[in-house]
Amino acid sequence: MFLSVLAVTAIVASSSPPPASFEPAQPALAANAVILDCQVAGAGLTDCRVVDGGVERRDAALKLAAKIQLPAALAEASPGRIRVKLDVNP
Repeated sequence: MFLSVLAVTAIVASSSPPPASFEPAQPALAANAVILDCQVAGAGLTDCRVVDGGVERRDAALKLAAKIQLPAALAEASPGRIRVKLDVNP
């Protein structure tokens, strides 16, 4: 009896479809975070545009991005546009 139950279990297990692929959910954006899309110009950021974030923190995020100085290695490696996530406190 035990062997027949074991055999049936093995047959059912081998014929079941593989589990669906699992994609983790993206974490929600923090309440004080703002995502900017900026042009890398030399060691600084220019032409920044708000992609996502709280309306009340957008101006502060744009002013903060204008003051960011990039390391030379990052500026050389990313000569185009980059996305930056800034946590802006009121």
